Amino acid sequence: ADQAGDPASDQLVRVSESPSVFLPTGQSGKVIMARFPHRFEAFAADGHTQLAVAAERWEVAQRRVSGELYPLFLANQRRGLRSGFDAGDLSPYAALLLGAGLYQRMFERRDRPTKRSYAVSLLVDGSASMLQPNRGTTLHQPAWALAAATLGAWTLAKLCDELQIEFELAIFNRAFAAAHDDTEASFSDRRHSATGGLKRSYGSNADRLTRTVNHYLVKSFDDRWRASEDTIAGLFWMATAPSQAALQARTNRDEAPPVSMFDKAANVDEFNVAFAAQRLASRRTSTRILVVLADGMTRGSVQALADTVAATEYNGTTVLTRSSKGLRSLPPQWSTASDRRYTRRSPTSVRPVHI
Repeated sequence: ADQAGDPASDQLVRVSESPSVFLPTGQSGKVIMARFPHRFEAFAADGHTQLAVAAERWEVAQRRVSGELYPLFLANQRRGLRSGFDAGDLSPYAALLLGAGLYQRMFERRDRPTKRSYAVSLLVDGSASMLQPNRGTTLHQPAWALAAATLGAWTLAKLCDELQIEFELAIFNRAFAAAHDDTEASFSDRRHSATGGLKRSYGSNADRLTRTVNHYLVKSFDDRWRASEDTIAGLFWMATAPSQAALQARTNRDEAPPVSMFDKAANVDEFNVAFAAQRLASRRTSTRILVVLADGMTRGSVQALADTVAATEYNGTTVLTRSSKGLRSLPPQWSTASDRRYTRRSPTSVRPVHI
């Protein structure tokens, strides 16, 4: 009774009740699953405006495909066309892959008369490295890694929603875990209280209880995309204007979203990839695609990450990655189409493909 409501005890219980994720290498770890803080909706108005400007300047403006590709998508989905490179009809998922900038060809061949179904998981790296400005040049360069990843997730999410493909959107980081209804004040107070209490009890071992691997679900497979648009738009504005977002958080701590949840701690990507792959594998669909938008840096083992990706693809899920690491050196006037770098992660390496 004396410890009821104590932040340190609550954090200890939260970590102990979090699911364990097992890697193909035999490693295991705890991953805290939570809903992304909805308070980021406070930045939604600025975020929607900035998204429109960013999509136009980066030449990824959302185009409606219902009038052109959607009827072909449905027709070929019913006919059960399978991927191929010889001449044929339009691929049922060409709109998704072309929208991601991954494929330039969209031909298919008829294989078997089965109805294909699709599930897409969009996984965004939310580590502190994604918010660090570029320090390699003499010019002042804003941090665009998280903004680029969020814009990519936004574009693919709208495309999936329009094509009626079931999808989810998640953000992962490694820091003190935020709650769904946290504000900047509640998050900071709870983090300081829990960290102090756990350090008194566990000493240096308290870091593993306070800097956890966190997996925030912005939109689940069963949620409507429209209900999550404001949240991801607010996150995009925070990523494009972190100093302004931090200023608002300091001036109105009781209402502002917890912008300090993006702590200076590196991610362990392999656990988040494996966790997302587990959810994706539970969907009763014939085609599963896991899209990871990250900067290519992991605090864990690169070999463990490669083995995790290989095991995921062996189990029938296609893993696609969008590296935003190169975007840190972009000029202030943003990027042109020739500047974009797309990557597809193979089981052993990450290969850049220039488009």
